[in-house]
Amino acid sequence: MGLSMERLTAFLSYLPSAFLTTIGIVSLAQWSMLAGIVLGVLTYRLNKSHKRRVEKEEEKRTAILEELAARATQHNMNDVVCTLQDMARTEKRRSTP
Repeated sequence: MGLSMERLTAFLSYLPSAFLTTIGIVSLAQWSMLAGIVLGVLTYRLNKSHKRRVEKEEEKRTAILEELAARATQHNMNDVVCTLQDMARTEKRRSTP
């Protein structure tokens, strides 16, 4: 009971027919609704990945500012330390919701 040429050709002829019938059943309004849902999901994923990238960059920037503040503290640069700490705090406030 293997796959004969007759069975293969029958399957290949019925498959497109079933597919096209299914497409014909769906109305234009349903297609536009489906396209809207797909576009909505894609937009959500794009925004999510963009937000993740922005958050990573903010974390890097905050880490750099904190490192600069630590180095400036070692060299007794109090004015620079205060400025960098203020900048780091401002970065943290912007990144938290």
